[in-house]
Amino acid sequence: YDLDPVIANLNEPGVSRYVRASFTLEMSPETDEKKGAAFLDEKKPILTDMLFVYLSGLSLRDVQGDKNLKSVQSCIRELFNEKLFPDSKPQIKRVLIKEFPVQ
Repeated sequence: YDLDPVIANLNEPGVSRYVRASFTLEMSPETDEKKGAAFLDEKKPILTDMLFVYLSGLSLRDVQGDKNLKSVQSCIRELFNEKLFPDSKPQIKRVLIKEFPVQ
């Protein structure tokens, strides 16, 4: 499931830095594709808001290097699963980065 790109200022005092991030969500194989997409379409504004808030709390150091990007992917997956599926098995298997330029 493709999310719309999010542009967020990074948490860098005294310097204006931002990231334009775009992600694809890989859903669990048990998830019905049409129902899953419809559910995520309905929740897209919430997901966009959560991404914006999460990314705005990161520093430049937090988004540099493969280890840190993998941590970002993992945190987003956990955040989304906790919010969308609080009382059931997590349905988002992976968060894939489509674009992540930082300026």
